Amino acid sequence: MLALADKLSNLRSIERDIRKIGDRIWERFNQKDKAKHAWLYRQTAEALRDLEEYPAWREFDQLVKTVFEE
Repeated sequence: MLALADKLSNLRSIERDIRKIGDRIWERFNQKDKAKHAWLYRQTAEALRDLEEYPAWREFDQLVKTVFEE
């Protein structure tokens, strides 16, 4: 649950900043490849799928789809 909370907070911030500056957001990170971030967040959602009954997991899963345009 703690890992989910941390990743959800990070993804909320990314989503908010994407609305402000678009894909320039990825320039802020050491890893600038959006596809690699997408892979990490998708894998995290899958690894935490046991928590899918919780609203936080559903929000996280939806944000992954929104941020990474699925």
